[in-house]
Amino acid sequence: MENNAANRPITPQTRMGEIIDRWPETVALLVASGFAPLADPAHRAMVKSLPVTLEMACAKHGLSLEEMLERLNAAVAR
Repeated sequence: MENNAANRPITPQTRMGEIIDRWPETVALLVASGFAPLADPAHRAMVKSLPVTLEMACAKHGLSLEEMLERLNAAVAR
């Protein structure tokens, strides 16, 4: 994995709430990738207050962390 924080602002330890808050355009990508509960605004608001990292969320939902990192960082780089 690249270790260039300038080009990859989202890391495994980035909190889901931070991703949703800083890059709201990623919500549709997250929902389409398997985080369906994030389609609900109330659930998104709740997630913002939790200390759940992308790594933890991917593990819970059975998703590839590396794939999510690639997709999210590509989306926020646009």
